[in-house]
Amino acid sequence: AEVYYERNEFKLAKKNMEIAIQFGHEHDDASLFVPMYLLKAKIYAAQNQMSSAHAILIQALEHAKEKHWQITIKIMQAYCYIQEGNIHQAEMLLAATQSWQPFWLLVNARLLLLMELPEQALQTIVHVKMKAQNDKQIATLLEATILEAVCHMRLQHKDIAIDVLHEALQLAANYYYVRTLLDEKELLPILREYLQLDDVEQR
Repeated sequence: AEVYYERNEFKLAKKNMEIAIQFGHEHDDASLFVPMYLLKAKIYAAQNQMSSAHAILIQALEHAKEKHWQITIKIMQAYCYIQEGNIHQAEMLLAATQSWQPFWLLVNARLLLLMELPEQALQTIVHVKMKAQNDKQIATLLEATILEAVCHMRLQHKDIAIDVLHEALQLAANYYYVRTLLDEKELLPILREYLQLDDVEQR
């Protein structure tokens, strides 16, 4: 389901998502249904359907018994609050779930960006990126690289932002990542700058 979503094949993603959720509940296996609830919430958030995103995460919390899954769901709730600009709720959830997990760190970096603290966000993102490179965690590496480009653009480091975006695009192409790029709305202005630069160089 996650692979199909990344490749922008929504019908296949949704079909496999529902199968995984049903199978996970039948076998009481949170490792199957929780990631699918998170993916559902991410899709809703990308489509600005925030009430649906929050509802699916509340549903996930009702079914997930293990503490680590409950923490993961709450971090995703914080992500959704950040997407709708709710600093207070995001801060509360991140304070309650604080950890060194890459997921928590990147969501917290997003909160710092929302709070107009790009320098602090960049420090966290670079740390996560280096660890992801060492551990070969491609999805985390790509997200961190994209957020790194966003931070540099916020800091008026346009040339660096474009270079980092180029790095992200190469990584995304190698592993067929599409939605991670498209869902990051603040990446679009950098992408336009990148494409204009590429067009000038070709001429």
